[in-house]
Amino acid sequence: NFIGTAKDLELFKQATAGTVSDKSLIQLSNYASDLGVTLEDQALLFSLAEDAADKYGGSVEENFQKVINASDGTAKGLRAVGISTKEFEQELNKLVTATGKHLDSLSAEEQQNLRIQTILNLTGVTIEGVTKKTQDNKDKIDSLKVSAENLTAAFGEGVVVGLNSTISKMGVLEGTLDKLGIKLLSFSELAKITG
Repeated sequence: NFIGTAKDLELFKQATAGTVSDKSLIQLSNYASDLGVTLEDQALLFSLAEDAADKYGGSVEENFQKVINASDGTAKGLRAVGISTKEFEQELNKLVTATGKHLDSLSAEEQQNLRIQTILNLTGVTIEGVTKKTQDNKDKIDSLKVSAENLTAAFGEGVVVGLNSTISKMGVLEGTLDKLGIKLLSFSELAKITG
């Protein structure tokens, strides 16, 4: 069961630029919570996963798993978020030294929290940055797909079949327009322009 609130879920949506369905956000949050990751850290890690998806490809869900796995300090997981093992080890050692203890004497949860803090320190992801996250054109198209998924979960598949086809065609259109240097505007951007 999801231990967060509606406010936490909204922060997760903001962190992922609206590109992950409510169901997936809750499942990923439950997974992270089971591993002892706080809800605030989850929002930061969701944001990092969305940034990695923009920069390196893959889905936010896949990258969230990689980010969580990066907290063990393995090279593969760290590379997924653009961190070298050397950087990670140096920053982790600073944080461990600040505790006045040895890493091995800390509990598993304390060790993981330090590793997550190391990743967050090295990537510079902050709650303020999460709350100011904006959508690029790809995120806008992906968020339409997420809306369709959320509608499907709420109303059933029959209502959403046509919407998925339209969203797919919009993605093709967006790619074509992007190649031509034409930017799509959101409804809110159009409203600002037209008053």
